[in-house]
Amino acid sequence: MVMMLGCSTAENSEEISSRLLADRQAKEERFLDHERSPLTQAQKEAFDGLEFYPVDLDYRIRTTIHEYPAKDTIEMAMSAQGTQKYIRWGEFEFSVHDHTVNLRVYKPLQYSDEYHPYFFIPFRDQTNGAATFEGGRYLDIPIHESNRYVIDFNRAYNPYCAYNPNGWTCPLPPDENTLDFPLRAGEKAFTLAENAE
Repeated sequence: MVMMLGCSTAENSEEISSRLLADRQAKEERFLDHERSPLTQAQKEAFDGLEFYPVDLDYRIRTTIHEYPAKDTIEMAMSAQGTQKYIRWGEFEFSVHDHTVNLRVYKPLQYSDEYHPYFFIPFRDQTNGAATFEGGRYLDIPIHESNRYVIDFNRAYNPYCAYNPNGWTCPLPPDENTLDFPLRAGEKAFTLAENAE
């Protein structure tokens, strides 16, 4: 059964929104301070923040993962050249803003030591190339024992190649994860990359 995640009290909604806003601020700070920031030094000097859609908890969905009994390995094309391998693990099916969504879920073959195992959901939608990055956006969801998950598109983010295409290459969302409607949640396009090299 597909259902929306409803918050039981206004306080819970406020807490969720506050965490999202705090995480967005922390990301901006990391982009300025972290040694692995995707920004060049010139970009950091001109940086005045990232752009996001306003938090909309209707884009926060509770759903169940449908794990595939047979899992194949696919090669996602990279933004520059080459491919990267992922396991096609399963799919999520749910409704959001009167649209039925079916998103494939991928699992990286290898993880960096700094990350816990997670599902990778790259996707495209009709905002790409206008309000959001033309190459699509990502969601990461930590893996746990239950098959029930919360998908929060307020946390949709840009790949690093959206900020610095000369310094980073990143997987491109497969065609099977293309949504036929504008998904107005999460991170917007980064325009500074064109002006500060």
